[in-house]
Amino acid sequence: MKTIAQQGFTLPEVLAALAMVGLAIGLIGSFASARIDAGKIHVKRAESRYVASLAVRAHRDGLLTGDVATAADLQAALPHLSVPARLGDGLTYRVALDGADPRILIDGETGTVRASFSASELRIPLWRARRLRQIR
Repeated sequence: MKTIAQQGFTLPEVLAALAMVGLAIGLIGSFASARIDAGKIHVKRAESRYVASLAVRAHRDGLLTGDVATAADLQAALPHLSVPARLGDGLTYRVALDGADPRILIDGETGTVRASFSASELRIPLWRARRLRQIR
């Protein structure tokens, strides 16, 4: 009597393999989309911090006056630099000047972005820098 040897895969084996491949692709896609979203948020914050640093520079030089400045005001104050008219997502922004602490007000969103810490504040612990700002 001859033994019958199976050639190829059976339907349940093929379906199980396809299900596993689909789950793996879905898992990889979910991790990739989270990283892409995090990258977009990082770029948006970096661009906002750049604009806020431009506002700090213009305010320190006395080129910006008033409480609120637009992109056109920043460009007029710093004509030798290219100031973005809109942020990466096409959102317009304004710069609110509160003393020497500018904030980027993004239209369509409630959040504000502050300029990054100055170099002197980076050398001391964060809690100490916060305390010094409160004292001032």
